[in-house]
Amino acid sequence: MEFGAATHFAQGWPTSLIESAVALGIDTVRDSIPWGHVERQRGVYDFSDIRASYVHAVAEAGLDVSLTFHPQHELYNSGETIHDPADIAAFADFVVATLTEFDGQVTRIEIGNEFNSNSFVSGAVADTRTAVERAEYYTAILKAVAEAVRPLFPEVEIAGGAMHSIPVGYAQALGASGAFEFMDVVVIHPYTLPPEQLPAVIALLDSVTGGLPIHATEFGQQFESLEDAPDYMAKMVAMMAASGVEAAHWYALYEQRWFENMELVDKEQVFTPAGESFHFIADTVLEGGEAVQLDAGPGTYLVTFGAHVLMAWGVPQSISLNGPVTVYNTQGHRLDDFDGTLSPDAPVIIISEAPLVLGDTVNLSGNTLIAHSAYDFDVDDRDGFAGPWS
Repeated sequence: MEFGAATHFAQGWPTSLIESAVALGIDTVRDSIPWGHVERQRGVYDFSDIRASYVHAVAEAGLDVSLTFHPQHELYNSGETIHDPADIAAFADFVVATLTEFDGQVTRIEIGNEFNSNSFVSGAVADTRTAVERAEYYTAILKAVAEAVRPLFPEVEIAGGAMHSIPVGYAQALGASGAFEFMDVVVIHPYTLPPEQLPAVIALLDSVTGGLPIHATEFGQQFESLEDAPDYMAKMVAMMAASGVEAAHWYALYEQRWFENMELVDKEQVFTPAGESFHFIADTVLEGGEAVQLDAGPGTYLVTFGAHVLMAWGVPQSISLNGPVTVYNTQGHRLDDFDGTLSPDAPVIIISEAPLVLGDTVNLSGNTLIAHSAYDFDVDDRDGFAGPWS
């Protein structure tokens, strides 16, 4: 799984943070290009502002660049979210101009941001009353961009959907409007689900999108303290990777005053606990290999990464392993005093010299849990949605 982070160089972050991104082991920087800073006059583009030209520095540092494009500009539709065909065409022209300016340096473009919410849309689009109406507005924009970009830049991935959370009903509306034809990957921001619920909901989304690759271009939480981030990050990465999510980007690299205790580096560009976790996951866990969730019973979560790396958490019970192993917490700190008991909150990462096979080299003492009241019940009584109980 591609493991990256959201950045805001387009909002004025210092480009010295690129060094921190490289040190963390970030695969992809997900940022944006501000339409209004680049096109001050209709049809005239100037990418010299550092809030756009930073792309050169990121790409030259060896990082992939994913750019988000926001379809709103004060020169078009009175500054509200565009929907007129002429304004949409101007937006598509801007995207093409950007890819031309940074030819070969942009891996992916993401059209819109959380378009199903009202945080990043305005005007007639914000006034829509149904998911179908909202999806039709979005599809018109996405279609114009895809038709302009694909003939000229076939190697650039188009990330569409722009969905906050994992709104399967809205995804159905996107499908009905024809949006999936114009995207290479579908975007989610899974802020509203606990990690343990992700596999079931990702599977449901897959059934709606026809198996389009899924990218979580933002994930994270506001935390009470910096120390709360690593365990959440590790669980989310494990469950997304095991569910087939192809790319995930932590929000965010640097401190955001609106979102507390999520940053990977502090003001001195020293790794925070989340940064330590990110580096360990990128450098060791994901490098282990393909992620597979093992069937370990209710309330127990075991995810292997290749044959020799295991992340484990769940209802308290003993886990025993045959052969030499090293146990780490989610920040990559070695746990020489690990007592072999699983925790529902704090995953452990076990690296073994012998292949990890449940029932052979990996054994659990078992638990008496029949079902988990949050994770194992089908909330609306549809088979296969959230769990076997209803």
